This record gives sequence, structure tokens and C-alpha cells, in this order.
Amino acid sequence: MHGRTIAVAVAVCGWLVAGLIAFVLVASFGFFAIGLIGLLSWFICVRIELENDAAVGSGWTHHLIGSQHEAREGMSGDERMRWRHEQSVGLQSVRFFRNLGMALTLIGTGGFLWLQL
Repeated sequence: MHGRTIAVAVAVCGWLVAGLIAFVLVASFGFFAIGLIGLLSWFICVRIELENDAAVGSGWTHHLIGSQHEAREGMSGDERMRWRHEQSVGLQSVRFFRNLGMALTLIGTGGFLWLQL
């Protein structure tokens, strides 16, 4: 098997497990679980946006940030343009899932409150 096939198989298995967990939560807790799943995905997307291409959290952080800055300054114009394109494509997908998380949170919260009243 090729490495890519194995990676895709692992990703599919991961999504299957996540889908089953989401199904069990929604079947057990209803709208509250939908809101919780939305809140979790919203939180993860915000963290990804905040930590986008940055070193996070240790005593070595200032050295890592400095080396990243030097590497970006050493890029040619074409390399910098490709790097910015990669960043923009990644952020577009993160924004989509962040908005989906917001929608799920609103739907879950609204449905939960509607059923409680």
C-alpha cells in the first residue's frame, strides 16, 4: 500500500469514529449535543486561526518566532506568494468550519431552549 492510501484510510476511520460519537451524543442528549458539538468546532477553529503559523507556548518561543521571521524574509517573491496562497486557502476552510460551528451552536441552543419552554 502507498503512504497516501494509508493516510486516507486513517482519515476515513477517524471521521467514521467522530461521526459515530456525534450520532450517539445527539441521540442521547438531543439539541444540547448539537450545540456542544458546534461550540467545540468553533473553539477549535478559533484556536487554529490564532495559532496560524506561529510557535506556541514555551521558553523557546522567542527563538522559534525569530527563526520563522528570518525564514520568511529570506523567501523570494514567488515563494512568498505561494506561502500566502497556502495560508489563505487554509484560512478559508477554517472560516467555513468556524461559521458551521457557530450555526450548530445557535441551532443547538435554540432547539434546547425551545424544548425547555
